[in-house]
Amino acid sequence: MAQSINTQNQLYVDNEPTWIKVKDICKGTNLDKYLIKMNPLDTSDENVLRNKQYYERAVFYALAGYTVRGMIGIMFRKDPNLDVPPMLDYVEKNVDGAGVSIFQQSHQVCKEIIQVGRAGLWVDFPATDENISLRDLTNRKVFSTIKEFEATQIINWSTIREGSDIKLSQVVLTDTYETEENEIKDLIIELALDQGVYIYRQYIEDEDGSWVINKEATPTKGDGSTWDFIPFVFIGSEDNSPTVDLAPMHDIVRINIGHWNNSATYENSVWFAGQPQPWMSGLTEDYIKLLNENNMYVGSGRLLAVPSGETFGYAQAPPSTMAKEAMKDKVEMCIGLGAMFIQPGSAVKTATQSEGERETSHSILSLIAVNVSEAYTKALGYAAMFMNENPEDIAYGINQEYVKPQATAQELQAIVASLLQGAMPFSDYVEWCKKHGFIEPTKTVEEVSEEVGWSGFVDREV
Repeated sequence: MAQSINTQNQLYVDNEPTWIKVKDICKGTNLDKYLIKMNPLDTSDENVLRNKQYYERAVFYALAGYTVRGMIGIMFRKDPNLDVPPMLDYVEKNVDGAGVSIFQQSHQVCKEIIQVGRAGLWVDFPATDENISLRDLTNRKVFSTIKEFEATQIINWSTIREGSDIKLSQVVLTDTYETEENEIKDLIIELALDQGVYIYRQYIEDEDGSWVINKEATPTKGDGSTWDFIPFVFIGSEDNSPTVDLAPMHDIVRINIGHWNNSATYENSVWFAGQPQPWMSGLTEDYIKLLNENNMYVGSGRLLAVPSGETFGYAQAPPSTMAKEAMKDKVEMCIGLGAMFIQPGSAVKTATQSEGERETSHSILSLIAVNVSEAYTKALGYAAMFMNENPEDIAYGINQEYVKPQATAQELQAIVASLLQGAMPFSDYVEWCKKHGFIEPTKTVEEVSEEVGWSGFVDREV
């Protein structure tokens, strides 16, 4: 197993190029990979230099990168809601053991999901040689951690079916570690079920390049029992299953690459055709000799005479307007696609409510917020089990309200009239006002009724 631990899942192999491309364009890195070369079959030094100049003249507009940053700003314009027992309150400042707060980490996870539509959370507890006392847990000498993994780090996974339940049987992750010589080297983490018991293995490369086990452990819960499932949570743009979802930013990235190539063409034409070329008709060798003898040249500030009946002028070809128009079109396309991220009804998630299952309409962005929130709620529950805490009543929620429809004064007047006439419940009135930005979304119906002095409306039935 040690020699084949770096085997990659076929879905990983199929999607990794897309993930890398999306991240390159969102970060503005490795851009030369995505610029179409001029005369690619010409390997001469002249053509190599021409392509180098072609690349350097191009101006990259970070359309995809700014879209991602804008979406993150919308999601986190309000702080997420965190509800954990006192034993887990450390996650507010240090969720991964390296000083990263759960808010900062979820910020990065949301960015990953917006870009490539996939990430994962691994819940772990430090290996110890003796039983952990309650005092050690309370004093935070040891505590469970939640570590995020990007899509490109989750190289393999498999599932098994137990009755109606489908659970992970193996997850293989890549990571790095620092040697005593301050070298950064790769390592592989395997999370697996061995005869129904969760085990952890860490692999490093030996001198001949083979992967060998460096660490192995059988983690236990806070009560000392072993785990019968892997405490790892997949997160996707559509759902939180192990399957690979589409990368939400892929279409915008493709347009950004087209814009990048249009820019190269446009800037090249500006450089090539944008320099004015002086010309003169009726030139003879004698006249050229006369100009040279009198030190006459273009831009000298001196009067330049031409032969009788001839003309002096400047020739300047227009730059490629087609490339410029194509760039404008692509900017508009990116704006339209970006707007779809927050368009209600652009994504659907089946949610199980207390009264049964129903379909909830989401925007792409709000669905991502729901998925990330659910994943962290589950991961925090696993962390609680490591800490011998009850995983119930734990929750983490990211803001999902992004679009506030504009309401006219007439509409507001009609809504208030419906309320006063008893045609609308007070709770529906408050929800309507929240959606249209008239009431702070975090306020309860009771708080609103107390503030406006309408306590009598709260319990009134329509």
